[in-house]
Amino acid sequence: MDSSNGQRSNEFDADAVSLEEAVARVEKSRATYHAALARREELLEDYYEESPKVKACEEETTAEAKRYPGYVSEARRLCAARADELRAEIERLITVEGMRPDGKTVSALKAQLEDLTRLIRQYPEDEIAQPKSFEDVKFVYANFTERQLTKAKEDAARKEAQEKTARQAAEREAAEEAARMRARFARSLEGEFAGERALVTAAGIDCVFCWVPPGVFLMGSPDTEDGRDDDELLHEVTLTQGYWMQQTPVTQDLWRAVTGGNPSQFKGDRLPVENVSWEDRRAFIEKLNAAGCAPAGLVFRSPTEAEWERACRAGYDGPYGGKTPAEISWFYDNSGRTTHEVGLKRPNAWNLYDMHGNVWEWCEDWYGEYDSDRTDPPGAREGAYRVYRGGSWFSSAELCRAAARSGGEPTTRSRDLGLRLVLSAAR
Repeated sequence: MDSSNGQRSNEFDADAVSLEEAVARVEKSRATYHAALARREELLEDYYEESPKVKACEEETTAEAKRYPGYVSEARRLCAARADELRAEIERLITVEGMRPDGKTVSALKAQLEDLTRLIRQYPEDEIAQPKSFEDVKFVYANFTERQLTKAKEDAARKEAQEKTARQAAEREAAEEAARMRARFARSLEGEFAGERALVTAAGIDCVFCWVPPGVFLMGSPDTEDGRDDDELLHEVTLTQGYWMQQTPVTQDLWRAVTGGNPSQFKGDRLPVENVSWEDRRAFIEKLNAAGCAPAGLVFRSPTEAEWERACRAGYDGPYGGKTPAEISWFYDNSGRTTHEVGLKRPNAWNLYDMHGNVWEWCEDWYGEYDSDRTDPPGAREGAYRVYRGGSWFSSAELCRAAARSGGEPTTRSRDLGLRLVLSAAR
Protein backbone atom coordinates (compact mmCIF):
# COMPACT_ATOMS: atom_id res chain seq x y z
CA MET A 1 0.00 0.00 0.00
CA ASP A 2 2.84 2.37 0.81
CA SER A 3 4.48 1.70 -2.58
CA SER A 4 1.22 2.30 -4.42
CA ASN A 5 0.59 5.59 -2.58
CA GLY A 6 4.09 6.80 -3.32
CA GLN A 7 3.73 6.07 -7.03
CA ARG A 8 0.44 7.99 -7.24
CA SER A 9 1.91 10.93 -5.35
CA ASN A 10 4.73 11.21 -7.88
CA GLU A 11 2.22 11.15 -10.76
CA PHE A 12 0.24 14.00 -9.16
CA ASP A 13 3.44 16.01 -8.61
CA ALA A 14 4.29 15.71 -12.30
CA ASP A 15 0.82 17.09 -13.22
CA ALA A 16 1.16 19.85 -10.60
CA VAL A 17 4.28 21.24 -12.29
CA SER A 18 2.34 21.72 -15.54
CA LEU A 19 -0.56 23.22 -13.62
CA GLU A 20 1.71 25.57 -11.71
CA GLU A 21 3.25 26.75 -14.97
CA ALA A 22 -0.20 27.44 -16.42
CA VAL A 23 -1.32 29.38 -13.34
CA ALA A 24 1.97 31.31 -13.26
CA ARG A 25 1.50 32.22 -16.93
CA VAL A 26 -1.92 33.75 -16.15
CA GLU A 27 -0.51 35.77 -13.25
CA LYS A 28 2.50 36.86 -15.30
CA SER A 29 0.18 38.12 -18.04
CA ARG A 30 -1.81 40.10 -15.49
CA ALA A 31 1.38 41.57 -14.04
CA THR A 32 2.55 42.47 -17.54
CA TYR A 33 -0.73 44.28 -18.14
CA HIS A 34 -0.47 46.37 -14.96
CA ALA A 35 3.19 47.17 -15.68
CA ALA A 36 2.23 48.25 -19.22
CA LEU A 37 -0.46 50.56 -17.86
CA ALA A 38 2.07 52.17 -15.53
CA ARG A 39 4.54 52.51 -18.39
CA ARG A 40 1.88 54.16 -20.56
CA GLU A 41 1.08 56.68 -17.81
CA GLU A 42 4.78 57.53 -17.57
CA LEU A 43 4.97 58.05 -21.34
CA LEU A 44 1.91 60.31 -21.27
CA GLU A 45 3.77 62.63 -18.93
CA ASP A 46 6.08 63.47 -21.86
CA TYR A 47 4.25 62.41 -25.04
CA TYR A 48 0.83 62.85 -26.65
CA GLU A 49 -1.55 59.89 -26.85
CA GLU A 50 -1.03 59.58 -30.60
CA SER A 51 2.79 59.50 -30.35
CA PRO A 52 4.58 56.38 -31.71
CA LYS A 53 5.99 55.48 -28.29
CA VAL A 54 2.57 55.47 -26.64
CA LYS A 55 1.01 53.59 -29.55
CA ALA A 56 3.78 50.96 -29.43
CA CYS A 57 3.12 50.43 -25.73
CA GLU A 58 -0.60 50.02 -26.40
CA GLU A 59 0.03 47.54 -29.24
CA GLU A 60 2.31 45.40 -27.05
CA THR A 61 -0.29 45.43 -24.28
CA THR A 62 -3.06 44.44 -26.71
CA ALA A 63 -0.94 41.62 -28.14
CA GLU A 64 -0.39 40.19 -24.67
CA ALA A 65 -4.10 40.55 -23.92
CA LYS A 66 -4.91 38.45 -27.00
CA ARG A 67 -2.88 35.59 -25.51
CA TYR A 68 -4.49 35.93 -22.09
CA PRO A 69 -7.82 34.13 -22.87
CA GLY A 70 -5.85 31.07 -24.00
CA TYR A 71 -3.76 31.15 -20.85
CA VAL A 72 -6.90 31.24 -18.70
CA SER A 73 -8.62 28.48 -20.66
CA GLU A 74 -5.61 26.17 -20.30
CA ALA A 75 -5.22 26.94 -16.60
CA ARG A 76 -8.87 26.15 -15.98
CA ARG A 77 -8.66 22.89 -17.93
CA LEU A 78 -5.64 21.75 -15.92
CA CYS A 79 -7.22 22.85 -12.64
CA ALA A 80 -10.40 20.92 -13.44
CA ALA A 81 -8.45 17.81 -14.45
CA ARG A 82 -6.36 17.97 -11.32
CA ALA A 83 -9.52 18.41 -9.20
CA ASP A 84 -11.13 15.33 -10.82
CA GLU A 85 -8.01 13.28 -10.06
CA LEU A 86 -7.99 14.44 -6.46
CA ARG A 87 -11.66 13.53 -6.00
CA ALA A 88 -11.05 10.10 -7.48
CA GLU A 89 -8.03 9.54 -5.26
CA ILE A 90 -9.89 10.64 -2.14
CA GLU A 91 -12.73 8.25 -3.02
CA ARG A 92 -10.26 5.38 -3.62
CA LEU A 93 -8.39 5.95 -0.37
CA ILE A 94 -11.62 5.92 1.61
CA THR A 95 -13.49 3.07 -0.14
CA VAL A 96 -10.62 0.84 -1.30
CA GLU A 97 -7.80 1.50 1.13
CA GLY A 98 -10.11 2.02 4.08
CA MET A 99 -8.58 5.29 5.20
CA ARG A 100 -10.46 7.57 7.58
CA PRO A 101 -12.20 10.56 5.88
CA ASP A 102 -10.71 12.82 8.54
CA GLY A 103 -7.30 11.15 8.54
CA LYS A 104 -4.04 12.94 7.80
CA THR A 105 -3.62 11.80 4.17
CA VAL A 106 -7.23 12.32 3.09
CA SER A 107 -7.43 15.68 4.89
CA ALA A 108 -4.31 16.86 3.06
CA LEU A 109 -5.85 15.91 -0.31
CA LYS A 110 -9.12 17.62 0.63
CA ALA A 111 -7.18 20.81 1.45
CA GLN A 112 -5.55 20.64 -2.01
CA LEU A 113 -8.99 20.20 -3.56
CA GLU A 114 -10.34 23.26 -1.73
CA ASP A 115 -7.40 25.33 -2.97
CA LEU A 116 -8.05 24.15 -6.52
CA THR A 117 -11.76 24.91 -6.22
CA ARG A 118 -11.00 28.48 -5.15
CA LEU A 119 -8.57 28.82 -8.04
CA ILE A 120 -11.10 27.49 -10.56
CA ARG A 121 -13.61 30.12 -9.48
CA GLN A 122 -11.17 32.79 -10.67
CA TYR A 123 -11.32 31.40 -14.22
CA PRO A 124 -14.65 31.84 -16.07
CA GLU A 125 -16.26 28.82 -17.73
CA ASP A 126 -17.15 30.82 -20.83
CA GLU A 127 -14.39 31.84 -23.18
CA ILE A 128 -12.92 35.29 -22.51
CA ALA A 129 -13.33 37.81 -25.31
CA GLN A 130 -10.54 38.70 -27.69
CA PRO A 131 -9.57 42.40 -27.60
CA LYS A 132 -10.05 44.30 -30.84
CA SER A 133 -8.28 47.44 -29.60
CA PHE A 134 -6.39 48.80 -26.59
CA GLU A 135 -9.69 50.11 -25.18
CA ASP A 136 -10.89 46.48 -24.89
CA VAL A 137 -7.88 45.29 -22.89
CA LYS A 138 -9.21 46.31 -19.48
CA PHE A 139 -12.34 44.23 -20.11
CA VAL A 140 -10.30 41.20 -21.17
CA TYR A 141 -8.33 41.26 -17.91
CA ALA A 142 -11.63 41.57 -16.07
CA ASN A 143 -12.51 38.19 -17.65
CA PHE A 144 -15.35 39.57 -19.76
CA THR A 145 -16.94 37.22 -22.31
CA GLU A 146 -17.67 38.44 -25.83
CA ARG A 147 -21.26 39.17 -24.86
CA GLN A 148 -20.23 41.00 -21.72
CA LEU A 149 -17.62 43.00 -23.63
CA THR A 150 -20.18 44.09 -26.22
CA LYS A 151 -22.59 45.15 -23.48
CA ALA A 152 -19.86 46.96 -21.54
CA LYS A 153 -18.84 48.93 -24.62
CA GLU A 154 -22.45 49.82 -25.33
CA ASP A 155 -22.92 50.93 -21.72
CA ALA A 156 -19.70 52.97 -21.87
CA ALA A 157 -20.79 54.65 -25.10
CA ARG A 158 -24.21 55.41 -23.61
CA LYS A 159 -22.63 56.84 -20.45
CA GLU A 160 -20.21 58.94 -22.48
CA ALA A 161 -23.08 60.34 -24.54
CA GLN A 162 -25.05 61.14 -21.38
CA GLU A 163 -22.03 62.81 -19.78
CA LYS A 164 -21.41 64.81 -22.95
CA THR A 165 -25.02 65.98 -23.00
CA ALA A 166 -24.86 66.91 -19.30
CA ARG A 167 -21.53 68.66 -19.80
CA GLN A 168 -22.85 70.68 -22.73
CA ALA A 169 -25.95 71.64 -20.72
CA ALA A 170 -23.76 72.69 -17.78
CA GLU A 171 -21.53 74.72 -20.09
CA ARG A 172 -24.55 76.47 -21.61
CA GLU A 173 -25.95 77.18 -18.16
CA ALA A 174 -22.58 78.48 -16.95
CA ALA A 175 -22.25 80.71 -20.02
CA GLU A 176 -25.77 82.08 -19.50
CA GLU A 177 -25.06 82.67 -15.80
CA ALA A 178 -21.78 84.40 -16.65
CA ALA A 179 -23.59 86.64 -19.12
CA ARG A 180 -26.18 87.52 -16.46
CA MET A 181 -23.49 88.23 -13.88
CA ARG A 182 -21.46 90.28 -16.36
CA ALA A 183 -24.50 92.43 -17.17
CA ARG A 184 -25.34 92.91 -13.49
CA PHE A 185 -23.91 96.43 -13.17
CA ALA A 186 -25.79 97.61 -16.24
CA ARG A 187 -28.98 97.42 -14.12
CA SER A 188 -27.69 98.86 -10.87
CA LEU A 189 -24.52 99.25 -8.83
CA GLU A 190 -26.30 97.73 -5.83
CA GLY A 191 -27.35 94.13 -5.39
CA GLU A 192 -30.92 92.97 -5.04
CA PHE A 193 -30.34 90.25 -2.41
CA ALA A 194 -27.57 88.97 -0.13
CA GLY A 195 -25.11 86.75 -1.96
CA GLU A 196 -26.13 87.91 -5.44
CA ARG A 197 -23.18 87.39 -7.77
CA ALA A 198 -21.67 89.73 -10.35
CA LEU A 199 -18.81 89.08 -12.76
CA VAL A 200 -16.01 91.57 -13.33
CA THR A 201 -13.07 91.10 -15.66
CA ALA A 202 -9.96 92.68 -14.16
CA ALA A 203 -6.70 92.64 -16.12
CA GLY A 204 -8.14 89.86 -18.27
CA ILE A 205 -9.06 87.67 -15.28
CA ASP A 206 -12.72 86.96 -14.47
CA CYS A 207 -13.56 87.66 -10.82
CA VAL A 208 -16.89 87.03 -9.10
CA PHE A 209 -18.17 89.43 -6.44
CA CYS A 210 -21.06 88.80 -4.02
CA TRP A 211 -23.43 91.42 -2.65
CA VAL A 212 -23.28 92.12 1.07
CA PRO A 213 -26.32 94.20 2.02
CA PRO A 214 -26.38 96.98 4.62
CA GLY A 215 -27.66 95.97 8.02
CA VAL A 216 -27.10 95.43 11.71
CA PHE A 217 -25.08 92.53 13.14
CA LEU A 218 -23.25 91.44 16.28
CA MET A 219 -19.49 91.85 15.90
CA GLY A 220 -17.08 90.08 18.25
CA SER A 221 -17.79 87.00 20.34
CA PRO A 222 -19.59 86.06 23.55
CA ASP A 223 -17.61 85.15 26.65
CA THR A 224 -18.66 81.51 26.24
CA GLU A 225 -17.18 81.01 22.74
CA ASP A 226 -14.34 78.48 22.57
CA GLY A 227 -11.02 80.06 21.64
CA ARG A 228 -12.22 83.58 22.38
CA ASP A 229 -9.60 86.29 22.98
CA ASP A 230 -10.04 89.43 25.05
CA ASP A 231 -9.96 91.75 22.01
CA GLU A 232 -13.28 90.38 20.70
CA LEU A 233 -15.71 92.62 22.56
CA LEU A 234 -19.25 91.67 21.54
CA HIS A 235 -21.09 94.73 20.24
CA GLU A 236 -23.75 95.73 17.75
CA VAL A 237 -22.60 97.32 14.50
CA THR A 238 -24.61 99.05 11.80
CA LEU A 239 -23.39 99.23 8.20
CA THR A 240 -25.43 101.75 6.24
CA GLN A 241 -24.01 100.93 2.81
CA GLY A 242 -23.89 97.62 0.98
CA TYR A 243 -20.81 96.48 -0.97
CA TRP A 244 -19.57 93.75 -3.29
CA MET A 245 -17.14 91.28 -1.65
CA GLN A 246 -14.84 89.20 -3.83
CA GLN A 247 -16.05 85.61 -3.79
CA THR A 248 -12.57 84.22 -3.07
CA PRO A 249 -9.23 85.60 -1.94
CA VAL A 250 -7.18 87.24 -4.70
CA THR A 251 -5.58 84.49 -6.76
CA GLN A 252 -2.07 84.37 -8.15
CA ASP A 253 -3.20 84.67 -11.76
CA LEU A 254 -4.92 87.98 -10.98
CA TRP A 255 -1.98 89.30 -8.97
CA ARG A 256 0.45 88.40 -11.76
CA ALA A 257 -1.81 89.94 -14.44
CA VAL A 258 -1.86 93.23 -12.55
CA THR A 259 1.71 93.43 -11.20
CA GLY A 260 3.70 91.21 -13.54
CA GLY A 261 5.09 89.22 -10.62
CA ASN A 262 4.14 86.58 -8.06
CA PRO A 263 5.61 86.69 -4.54
CA SER A 264 3.86 83.51 -3.35
CA GLN A 265 5.76 80.61 -1.88
CA PHE A 266 3.15 78.06 -2.98
CA LYS A 267 2.75 78.47 -6.74
CA GLY A 268 -0.45 77.95 -8.74
CA ASP A 269 -2.76 80.19 -10.76
CA ARG A 270 -5.83 79.34 -8.67
CA LEU A 271 -4.02 79.34 -5.35
CA PRO A 272 -4.47 82.45 -3.21
CA VAL A 273 -1.64 84.93 -3.55
CA GLU A 274 0.34 85.14 -0.31
CA ASN A 275 3.51 86.65 1.04
CA VAL A 276 2.11 90.14 0.38
CA SER A 277 2.27 93.03 2.82
CA TRP A 278 -0.39 95.62 3.55
CA GLU A 279 1.65 98.08 1.50
CA ASP A 280 1.89 95.56 -1.39
CA ARG A 281 -1.89 95.23 -1.19
CA ARG A 282 -2.32 99.01 -1.45
CA ALA A 283 -0.08 99.24 -4.52
CA PHE A 284 -1.95 96.35 -6.16
CA ILE A 285 -5.33 98.02 -5.63
CA GLU A 286 -4.02 101.36 -6.89
CA LYS A 287 -2.91 99.66 -10.12
CA LEU A 288 -6.29 97.99 -10.54
CA ASN A 289 -8.13 101.28 -10.17
CA ALA A 290 -5.67 103.21 -12.33
CA ALA A 291 -6.20 100.66 -15.12
CA GLY A 292 -9.95 101.28 -15.01
CA CYS A 293 -10.75 97.66 -14.17
CA ALA A 294 -13.70 98.48 -11.91
CA PRO A 295 -17.20 98.98 -13.34
CA ALA A 296 -18.12 102.63 -13.83
CA GLY A 297 -19.08 104.24 -10.53
CA LEU A 298 -17.28 101.65 -8.39
CA VAL A 299 -13.71 101.28 -7.08
CA PHE A 300 -11.66 98.44 -5.72
CA ARG A 301 -10.52 98.54 -2.11
CA SER A 302 -10.00 96.33 0.91
CA PRO A 303 -12.83 95.76 3.38
CA THR A 304 -12.91 97.44 6.74
CA GLU A 305 -12.70 95.02 9.62
CA ALA A 306 -16.44 95.42 10.27
CA GLU A 307 -17.25 94.79 6.59
CA TRP A 308 -15.05 91.71 6.59
CA GLU A 309 -16.76 90.22 9.66
CA ARG A 310 -20.28 90.95 8.39
CA ALA A 311 -19.46 89.23 5.09
CA CYS A 312 -17.87 86.32 6.93
CA ARG A 313 -20.84 85.80 9.23
CA ALA A 314 -23.39 86.06 6.41
CA GLY A 315 -26.26 86.44 8.87
CA TYR A 316 -25.02 83.92 11.46
CA ASP A 317 -23.87 84.66 15.01
CA GLY A 318 -21.81 81.49 15.53
CA PRO A 319 -18.05 81.13 14.98
CA TYR A 320 -18.24 79.26 11.65
CA GLY A 321 -21.47 80.36 9.99
CA GLY A 322 -23.46 77.34 11.09
CA LYS A 323 -20.94 74.86 9.67
CA THR A 324 -17.91 72.95 10.96
CA PRO A 325 -14.33 74.17 10.39
CA ALA A 326 -13.57 71.15 8.19
CA GLU A 327 -16.52 71.93 5.89
CA ILE A 328 -15.54 75.51 5.12
CA SER A 329 -11.83 75.99 5.81
CA TRP A 330 -8.29 74.84 5.21
CA PHE A 331 -6.59 75.00 8.59
CA TYR A 332 -3.75 73.28 10.42
CA ASP A 333 -5.50 69.95 10.87
CA ASN A 334 -6.47 69.39 7.21
CA SER A 335 -4.30 71.65 5.03
CA GLY A 336 -1.24 69.45 4.66
CA ARG A 337 0.79 72.56 5.54
CA THR A 338 0.06 74.37 2.27
CA THR A 339 -2.49 76.65 0.64
CA HIS A 340 -5.20 75.16 -1.57
CA GLU A 341 -7.02 76.28 -4.70
CA VAL A 342 -9.73 78.77 -3.83
CA GLY A 343 -13.35 77.71 -3.82
CA LEU A 344 -12.89 74.02 -2.97
CA LYS A 345 -14.59 74.13 0.42
CA ARG A 346 -18.27 74.96 0.99
CA PRO A 347 -19.26 78.63 0.67
CA ASN A 348 -21.01 80.55 3.39
CA ALA A 349 -24.66 81.61 3.14
CA TRP A 350 -23.73 84.57 0.91
CA ASN A 351 -21.71 82.51 -1.62
CA LEU A 352 -18.31 83.54 -0.26
CA TYR A 353 -15.53 80.96 -0.20
CA ASP A 354 -12.49 80.64 2.06
CA MET A 355 -13.56 83.30 4.53
CA HIS A 356 -12.22 80.90 7.15
CA GLY A 357 -8.69 79.55 6.67
CA ASN A 358 -6.45 79.12 3.60
CA VAL A 359 -4.85 82.59 3.96
CA TRP A 360 -5.29 85.49 6.35
CA GLU A 361 -6.77 88.54 4.61
CA TRP A 362 -5.64 92.13 5.08
CA CYS A 363 -8.27 94.67 6.09
CA GLU A 364 -8.10 98.44 5.75
CA ASP A 365 -8.09 99.21 9.50
CA TRP A 366 -5.39 99.79 12.05
CA TYR A 367 -5.45 97.12 14.74
CA GLY A 368 -6.73 98.35 18.10
CA GLU A 369 -9.64 98.29 20.50
CA TYR A 370 -13.00 98.43 18.80
CA ASP A 371 -14.16 101.94 17.90
CA SER A 372 -16.80 103.56 20.07
CA ASP A 373 -18.55 104.56 16.84
CA ARG A 374 -20.79 101.59 16.10
CA THR A 375 -22.14 102.88 12.78
CA ASP A 376 -19.86 102.29 9.76
CA PRO A 377 -16.85 102.01 12.12
CA PRO A 378 -13.57 102.93 10.39
CA GLY A 379 -11.47 101.16 13.01
CA ALA A 380 -8.69 102.57 15.16
CA ARG A 381 -7.51 106.04 14.15
CA GLU A 382 -3.82 105.07 14.36
CA GLY A 383 -1.59 102.21 15.41
CA ALA A 384 1.49 100.12 14.68
CA TYR A 385 -0.32 97.19 13.07
CA ARG A 386 -2.89 96.67 10.35
CA VAL A 387 -5.69 94.13 10.83
CA TYR A 388 -5.85 90.81 9.04
CA ARG A 389 -8.67 88.30 9.46
CA GLY A 390 -9.86 84.76 8.78
CA GLY A 391 -7.02 82.49 9.83
CA SER A 392 -4.95 80.38 7.46
CA TRP A 393 -3.75 76.94 6.49
CA PHE A 394 -1.29 77.16 9.39
CA SER A 395 -3.85 78.29 11.99
CA SER A 396 -5.81 76.36 14.57
CA ALA A 397 -9.55 76.13 14.03
CA GLU A 398 -10.04 78.66 16.84
CA LEU A 399 -8.04 81.27 14.93
CA CYS A 400 -10.30 80.75 11.91
CA ARG A 401 -13.43 81.85 13.81
CA ALA A 402 -15.39 84.78 12.41
CA ALA A 403 -14.52 86.93 15.43
CA ALA A 404 -10.81 86.06 15.66
CA ARG A 405 -8.52 89.06 15.12
CA SER A 406 -4.87 89.48 14.31
CA GLY A 407 -2.57 92.06 12.81
CA GLY A 408 0.89 92.90 11.59
CA GLU A 409 3.10 95.79 10.59
CA PRO A 410 2.17 97.26 7.20
CA THR A 411 5.38 95.83 5.73
CA THR A 412 4.82 92.31 7.11
CA ARG A 413 4.90 89.48 4.56
CA SER A 414 4.09 85.86 5.29
CA ARG A 415 3.38 82.71 3.30
CA ASP A 416 -0.07 82.54 4.90
CA LEU A 417 -1.09 86.18 4.40
CA GLY A 418 -3.12 87.39 1.41
CA LEU A 419 -6.08 89.64 0.63
CA ARG A 420 -9.60 89.90 -0.73
CA LEU A 421 -11.12 92.78 -2.68
CA VAL A 422 -14.25 94.84 -2.21
CA LEU A 423 -16.10 96.81 -4.88
CA SER A 424 -18.05 99.81 -3.67
CA ALA A 425 -19.04 103.34 -4.61
CA ALA A 426 -16.12 105.75 -4.49
CA ARG A 427 -15.79 107.36 -1.10
